[in-house]
Amino acid sequence: MNSNPRFLHVAFHIHTNLFRDKFMIGGFYNWHLAMKGDFKLYSKQVEERLADYDIVFVGISRPELDGVIMSRMRRALGENSKTKLVACIDYAIELWQGTFNPHVLENELMQADMIFTAEPTMQLWVKALIGNRKPVHHIVHPSNIEAIQQIAKPIEQREESIAAIIHRYDNYWLPMYLVAKNLEWDTTAVLLDPSIEVQILAYFPLTKHGFQFTQYLDWVSRKKVCFDSYHRIHAYGRTAVDNASLQLPTVGTDWVFGQKYLWPDLTVPAGDVNGEIRLITKLFKEPEFYLDCVEKAKENVQLFSYENRKKEFLEKLYN
Repeated sequence: MNSNPRFLHVAFHIHTNLFRDKFMIGGFYNWHLAMKGDFKLYSKQVEERLADYDIVFVGISRPELDGVIMSRMRRALGENSKTKLVACIDYAIELWQGTFNPHVLENELMQADMIFTAEPTMQLWVKALIGNRKPVHHIVHPSNIEAIQQIAKPIEQREESIAAIIHRYDNYWLPMYLVAKNLEWDTTAVLLDPSIEVQILAYFPLTKHGFQFTQYLDWVSRKKVCFDSYHRIHAYGRTAVDNASLQLPTVGTDWVFGQKYLWPDLTVPAGDVNGEIRLITKLFKEPEFYLDCVEKAKENVQLFSYENRKKEFLEKLYN
């Protein structure tokens, strides 16, 4: 196994604003950093140089699927090429219908030498889509754990307040409101889609949006508790990973892999808003419980480090 392969992440679209901060937002966009590789927009020139790399990685979303990027690269490289094509789907399963053509998705995935998903329910869906023709691995995305840990604030210096993360995939703020209205501490809604601010001001008078990643981490690390809006979408759980690095207790649902893995004592069934109320209250009222949750997450978050993600990725690819 080559422990230092030449690695290329290619895409038809790059969120360039993510590359303007001091370090990368957690998750999907960290693979080329963990592998010490390159990230390039797909072009004819890039296509002609694919064979220069040992691994070419694609996160399949709508542009890559519509542009049949995997089929184009397979044609360029040929069958059984030394360069390995790796595919990961970068879109929650609840959003596939109406966005992905299942026939095209199946064909594109079959061009890959390795297929993986970042959360286990998607792994089941992909297995059902392609049958037993190829293995489908579950490999979580990397995060810059060490850099995020440097931003963490001492627990005794944190505000007696709460951050509620409302994700842009579905802007599902209602369960967050039902939790916040039953708590005695102030809750600020963090809007990953600022367009909903006017809609929710009657329910969340305190809102935040428009952060750069490191600005957000500095702000949220001053809160006592965080909770998350994924009640109807399965996710990898970047927020849970970031907050484990910050030692910031995070309450969320069992539809989020990172939440279950890092914060098991703070995880409720999707839809259980009363469970979230109880757990947030317990974090404020019981310091020993708070510290115990933090210690478990601090230890387990190393799974998501660059070193450990690279190791598992290469083991699955070459073994």
